[in-house]
Formats: sequence, structure tokens, C-alpha cells
Amino acid sequence: MIYNEPYPHHIIDNFIDDEIAHKLSNDFMSYDSPNWFIYNNQIEVKKSCNNWYNFPEETYKFFQYLNSSTFV
Repeated sequence: MIYNEPYPHHIIDNFIDDEIAHKLSNDFMSYDSPNWFIYNNQIEVKKSCNNWYNFPEETYKFFQYLNSSTFV
């Protein structure tokens, strides 16, 4: 289903098993982790991490799956 507010987007029900979603959420790096790269300039303030190896194992596996030919 396509929704239009606040911008066009899709919602996929049951996209991730609840148990996996909770594990990923609980294991995610803390906001204060030194592994984040911080952008802080005139147009943005954000954190990113381009090194997948800095993420917990389950998160890394999930990233691998999302980038797999099976998923894509």
C-alpha cells in the first residue's frame, strides 16, 4: 500500500519477525558510541557508520541479508 503523508512511502507489514526486530533494536550501537562518524555543519547534524564491522553480529548479518541477491 502506498501512503502519501508526510511523503510517498510504503509500509510492509511483518517485514521483519518480531523477535529479530527486538534483537536488532536491543543490540544496536548506543547514540554515544565512538564508532559513529558525526556530521555537524551548516546543513546537517547526523551520525553515520559506514564500517559494518562496527555493528553487532546480528545487525551485520541483517545488513548482509538486505544486500543479498535473494532479498534484492
